[in-house]
Amino acid sequence: MTWSLPKTCFSCQHYKQIGFKEDELAPTKDRWGFDSPAKKQRYGMCDKKGCHVFWNERPCPSYAKELDVTTHECKPRDRALQSHQDTLF
Repeated sequence: MTWSLPKTCFSCQHYKQIGFKEDELAPTKDRWGFDSPAKKQRYGMCDKKGCHVFWNERPCPSYAKELDVTTHECKPRDRALQSHQDTLF
């Protein structure tokens, strides 16, 4: 069996899990389509940028997926947890 992780910060080698944090952008519908309260989402630290990120943020140019793991595309967040500057070099 091969594992597949979403192609977001969660599957990056620079992401280190810290815990869970309230997220105003968390889905408010459950899997059956009923309303549910906003949830907490996983968040962690990006060792490359030195900032906090939610697990489902869009990968940056420094993205390096974990070895031996396949990734799949998924819908990224509309907004980052903390604003940060992507490194170009």
